[in-house]
Amino acid sequence: MNYTVRKESADDYTPVLYQNGRYRVIECRDGIQWVIQKAKKTGRGREWRGFGYCRTSAALIGIWSACTGETAPPELDCLPDRIEGGLAR
Repeated sequence: MNYTVRKESADDYTPVLYQNGRYRVIECRDGIQWVIQKAKKTGRGREWRGFGYCRTSAALIGIWSACTGETAPPELDCLPDRIEGGLAR
């Protein structure tokens, strides 16, 4: 059996909904939440660590703004009110 494990911490993980410098927002692999991640340099390159886990766009935008000091970009502002089982599927 040959399959690929999708690691959310990988630099090439998809779907990435928005990325700006060291921060990005992804849809989790199960499609049930959005995750705000911050890049960390490791001996293997760059790894992403999640710190904000959100089911609503209001929570996502609030955490994004508090942590990055930026207002929500259009890519996040246009998300539905709640994630309902996967945008990228």
